[in-house]
Amino acid sequence: GQDDFSAIRDQYYRTGDGFLCVYSIILRSSYDEVKIFHSAIKRVKDSGSRIPFVLVGNKTDLEDERKVTKEEGEELAKQLNAQFMEASAKKKINVEEMFITLVREVMQARKEAGPPVEKSDKKKKKKNCSLV
Repeated sequence: GQDDFSAIRDQYYRTGDGFLCVYSIILRSSYDEVKIFHSAIKRVKDSGSRIPFVLVGNKTDLEDERKVTKEEGEELAKQLNAQFMEASAKKKINVEEMFITLVREVMQARKEAGPPVEKSDKKKKKKNCSLV
C-alpha cells in the first residue's frame, strides 16, 4: 500500500517549503523513524541548501510513560540541523508555537537563499487573471 503513494509523498516533499516532524515521546519507534523521514526529504529535495525542519516530541502529558528523553530529541534535532521542542496536543502545550517556529524557519531559509532567479524565456507566456 505505501509504495502506491510514494510518488504522491515525494511530490509533497519536493514542493514543501518546510517540514514539521512529530514523534511520540512514549513510542520509541516513532522517534527512530525521524531519520528515515528526514533522509527521504533530503533525497527528494536534493537542493544542498538548508531545509526548514522542526522536530517535535509530542505527548508530554504522558510523562510517566516516556520512552524518549528530551535530551535525545535535542541531540537528534542538532544532528538534523532542526529546531526542537516538546508539546502536548492533548493539553494544547506548544501546538501554536511549533507552527510559528516552522514559519520562522521557512522565512529565514528564504532570506538566506536570496531573491528567486527568473528564467529568461524568449517566449514568455501571458498570464490571465479572472475575477468571478
